[in-house]
Amino acid sequence: MRRSLVGIVLCGCVADTQVGPDDTNAEVDTTADSATDSDTADHDSDTRIDPAPIGLAIELTWSLDIDGPTQGDDLDLHLLFGDAPLGHALLDCYWNNAQPNWGAYPDGSDDPDLTTDDTSGTGPERIEMAVAQDQSYRVVIVDSEGDGPGSLDANDATVVIWVNGIETWRSTTTISGDDSQTEVVVFNPTQATYSTP
Repeated sequence: MRRSLVGIVLCGCVADTQVGPDDTNAEVDTTADSATDSDTADHDSDTRIDPAPIGLAIELTWSLDIDGPTQGDDLDLHLLFGDAPLGHALLDCYWNNAQPNWGAYPDGSDDPDLTTDDTSGTGPERIEMAVAQDQSYRVVIVDSEGDGPGSLDANDATVVIWVNGIETWRSTTTISGDDSQTEVVVFNPTQATYSTP
């Protein structure tokens, strides 16, 4: 079971909530601070904070919509444990193996989970793991054969990796052709190592 704490900051207001184990009504202290130009000047609009921070999250989006006017691709995100081959029954997390057991049973915090599988748009496809492990993983994008008439067109696929809610890696790869497998990155989330083929 996953629990997420979601906080929202609006208009520079910060909420400080203090709740004890027996509290039924939380006391909320809100403070309004006005944002200045210097507060927002260094903001990079391409860098995102994961909306539901967990140990590890990998997200794939792409440019050609299978249901759009070009009838492009349905791309599939694969997260592989170590050097496991694509499609491995136990060590490849993807649409046909959405919740493999990669660690200590019954502790699911070290197991990946395909939480979003988009088959009709431009993503996202998303794989999450509650706790980032000190382990090597591979990310592969599969473009299945015969998605639509536009599936032979170049498709820009973007993969983003978050570790503990912080974006740590992002790359856009152009995938051309149908029925392809593109290895995007080999990485270790706890050692912050990322290697592209």
